[in-house]
Amino acid sequence: MNTQMKVAAVQMKFRRTIRENVAFIEHQTAEFARKGGDAILFPETAVTGYNINFHELDPKAVEAGLQAVAGAAHEHRCNVLVGSPTRAHGRWLNSLLVFDRRGREVFRYHKIQLTPRDAAFFAPGNALAFFRLDGVPCTAIICHERRYPELVRLPVMMGAQILFHP
Repeated sequence: MNTQMKVAAVQMKFRRTIRENVAFIEHQTAEFARKGGDAILFPETAVTGYNINFHELDPKAVEAGLQAVAGAAHEHRCNVLVGSPTRAHGRWLNSLLVFDRRGREVFRYHKIQLTPRDAAFFAPGNALAFFRLDGVPCTAIICHERRYPELVRLPVMMGAQILFHP
């Protein structure tokens, strides 16, 4: 297990299209990896942007964007955590996807505590985040969930050492 992990949290102005957001994510991943970074975190719904009508999203375009992000993680050998809507059982979820250095999705967290705006588009998740990056136990919450400390407290009791908070 690593004794140190170099982590970055990226702020971004959302672009107009999924393709443009993904190009930004790929570029930032490449730059961070070039500097020796281990894990890079992107915001909630970074793939699509947040102020959109999620009911109009094309699931295939979102999936293609996520595959491109996975490819960037693999190409640059960097762990990538990215916010994106995902589909399950015919519903959209507000998710954080975790890709390891080989570009494999190793965890998918769905936001549990939704804002009223979120609830208009997304179904809530029902499982806490607990995963490992480079052997380090980690957890995650998404934005509004900072108001619910039990979402962090329980994974920390399980050994989480890093909290990712897009």
